[in-house]
Amino acid sequence: VGSTVYGSDEEKIGKVGQVFLDDETNRPEWVTVNTGLFGTNESFVPLEDATFDGDRLRVPHSKDTVKNAPNIDTSPSTRYHDDTDPGSTCR
Repeated sequence: VGSTVYGSDEEKIGKVGQVFLDDETNRPEWVTVNTGLFGTNESFVPLEDATFDGDRLRVPHSKDTVKNAPNIDTSPSTRYHDDTDPGSTCR
């Protein structure tokens, strides 16, 4: 987590946000990479054929491919729910 991710085109993509392990082997299988302005999106990237050298993770995908992969928007939300008001909705 926190390592810099580079694509097959040697372009910096972002930083590793999370690591997902295989349930049976306990080996890393997927990571999320913080992308977008201020790193507010986390894109899922498989680790198959990836290499790790020091604090650099090189994945066999281009920056554009990773940025367009399924992702999680981690930006702060201005919506909230008031649990003390049963009639409250997201505002």
